[in-house]
Amino acid sequence: MSTNVVIIDPDKIPHYPTPESREFVAQLVAVGLEVPQIAFCLKCTPHEVTYHYKDELEFGLSLVNGKVGAALLQRCLMGDVNAQKFWLTTRARWVAADKEDPKKAEQQGQLLQDRKAFMDDILQMVARGKEKEERATVTQRATPGSRRTQ
Repeated sequence: MSTNVVIIDPDKIPHYPTPESREFVAQLVAVGLEVPQIAFCLKCTPHEVTYHYKDELEFGLSLVNGKVGAALLQRCLMGDVNAQKFWLTTRARWVAADKEDPKKAEQQGQLLQDRKAFMDDILQMVARGKEKEERATVTQRATPGSRRTQ
């Protein structure tokens, strides 16, 4: 007759989740750690992590993002101008107007002048090409003995 004997490892203490450990796991998930790494941080097995922290593993990033967003909103409402600018540009899609830089405007003006000069050169070359074609056509017509019919 065989008896089932359960041997308990005296060095292994069972893991029980606490509110603090749940928050800690959510933060570890939010920064991108995997289950074996989280288990190492908690000093437990990966199986215990997946068993005890299902919600934190699935929604940890959302939980932490919510807390960060709430903290940012609180800073905005307290008058933190940098937090307000960040909130408005990322959440309200505001775009800050660029201050006019005289050097930048001058560079853009020079660039436009260069482009205009380049386009003028191209137009002159095209016009010269048309003139050459017209001269060649007139020369062919005026040449006695030309086989070309008109």
